[in-house]
Amino acid sequence: MALVHKIVSEADWNAAVATGVFRGAGIDLQDGFIHLSTSSQVRETARLWFAGVRGLLLVSFDENVVNA
Repeated sequence: MALVHKIVSEADWNAAVATGVFRGAGIDLQDGFIHLSTSSQVRETARLWFAGVRGLLLVSFDENVVNA
């Protein structure tokens, strides 16, 4: 099982849990797809795009069961 990861604000994730659907964060909606990171990419993604940002979660998924 390979995992993919999404760094997401706790507020965005809580909204997704409440509705049962995650449609993406702001950048995902702007770009038209949900940005995910592999295990080897997630630290660099955090460093480049989320440095100093508080209230984040790392959500991990089995890449074989993510629904498009």
